[in-house]
Amino acid sequence: MIGKVLGTLLGLMSGGWLGALLGLMLGHWLDRSLARVGQGGLRGGHANQEQILEHCFELLGCVCKADGQVTRVEIDAAESLLRKLKVSGAQRTTLIRAFNRGKAGSFDVDACTRKLRALCRGRLLWMRLALEIVLTGALADGALDPAERRMLGRIAQGLGFRAADFEALLRLMTGAAGAGGQAGGAQAGPDPQTALREAYATLGVSADTPDAEVRKAYRRLMSQHHPDKLAARDLPEALRTQAEERVRQIRAAWDRVAAERGL
Repeated sequence: MIGKVLGTLLGLMSGGWLGALLGLMLGHWLDRSLARVGQGGLRGGHANQEQILEHCFELLGCVCKADGQVTRVEIDAAESLLRKLKVSGAQRTTLIRAFNRGKAGSFDVDACTRKLRALCRGRLLWMRLALEIVLTGALADGALDPAERRMLGRIAQGLGFRAADFEALLRLMTGAAGAGGQAGGAQAGPDPQTALREAYATLGVSADTPDAEVRKAYRRLMSQHHPDKLAARDLPEALRTQAEERVRQIRAAWDRVAAERGL
C-alpha cells in the first residue's frame, strides 16, 4: 500500500494527474515486489530454499529411522544426495544436522511436513520435487523397508498427494533409482533385461505399451521436469537441481527403450 501512496504523491508533484497515474502503477509494482520479498524473496523464494532443503533432509532422516535404525549405507546415501544437489561448505553441515534432527525420537514429522508445504506455497510442482528429493535419498541404498514406505506415504499425504499419486511416483522413482544406481560406479550394472524393465518403470509405462503412448509418457515427464521450462516458474535453485537429475534419468530411460523398440 505504501508504494502506491508514495508513487501517486510523487507522480502528482512531478507530472500532474498523468504523473500520478504512472506513479500509482509503479507503486503497485513496488508493493507486489515487497510482498514477494516478505514471502521469501524474489525469483521463487530463494531466501527459503535452504529451509526447503533442511526440511527435506529432516524428513529423510525420519524415513531412514522408521525401521528402527539408521545404517551406514543410509548415511552414505544421504551424503551422495548432498553431492547430487551440489551442496557444500556451511550448507552441507546444516543439512547433516537436519538429517540428524529427523532421526531423533522426538522429531515431529507431521509438523515438519506442514512447514515444508507452507514454504512450497501450496505449489504442486514444488512439493513433488521436494518429495522426490526425500525419495531419492530413501531409495539410494537399494532397499525400502515397509516401515519406511509407510512413513513416506504419511509425508506424501501431508504434502497433499493422494495415495494413488504417491504410489505412481514411487514406481517411477524406484525404476529411476534402479536404472541409475550403478552409473559411474566400479560395479557392473544390471543385466540388459533388468535395465530395460527399470527404464520402462522410469517412464511409467510397460513393455506392452504402444509406441505412441511411450512417446507421450516421455514427453509428459520431460515437460514436468525440464529445467528450461521450470526456470520460468520461479523454481528455487535447490528444487531445480533435483529436476535436472530427473531429466537425466528420464532421458537415459527413453534412450534405452527407444533403442530396444527401434524408435
